[in-house]
Amino acid sequence: MREKGFDTLVIACPANIHYLTGFDGWGYYMPNFVVLRQDAEEEAHPVLIARGMDAGAGAFSTHLPLNRVFGYADELIDSEHVHPMSVVCDLLLQQGWSKGTVALEMCSDYFTARHLTIAQEELGPAKLVNDNRVVNWVRMIKSEAELDKIREAAVIVDSAIQTAIDTLAKDPFSRGCDLIAEVPRAEPLSPFEPTWRL
Repeated sequence: MREKGFDTLVIACPANIHYLTGFDGWGYYMPNFVVLRQDAEEEAHPVLIARGMDAGAGAFSTHLPLNRVFGYADELIDSEHVHPMSVVCDLLLQQGWSKGTVALEMCSDYFTARHLTIAQEELGPAKLVNDNRVVNWVRMIKSEAELDKIREAAVIVDSAIQTAIDTLAKDPFSRGCDLIAEVPRAEPLSPFEPTWRL
């Protein structure tokens, strides 16, 4: 954020929210947000804003203290008159976080034109910019632990695909349900074996 000149960052993509906080609520189809500050002290945490019934998951699936998890009322959902983005704007205004540059996750499928319109209307003179997928670019950098998990997953997927190929080789007219039933029986391949033997 410092490199990009972002003072405040508002994230709306569920995958990025999960990456930053661990939040794993089932209401991903409703507007959820994480607000990050570039100048925050080391012990400061992001702020999570989710639908009230989903905000409870913040207590169980994130590292955030409860005073950094906020739930909004169901009446803000699918309303013509109010929207959860207003809750984000209120937070930014109350905390003085609308000063400087506010980066919004405009390239996310979960950040709509209505989100932007509300931010423009309610944040007044704030400088609003596109974050250009800054969190997505950071997510591409993998730790050794993440790479180990990716390798494990690749071995499992290779085994499943090989089982499907072998099953079809025995009976090209296998029903889909029979083919799928064989996949859980797959024996893990060695990570050093070549993938799919056709």
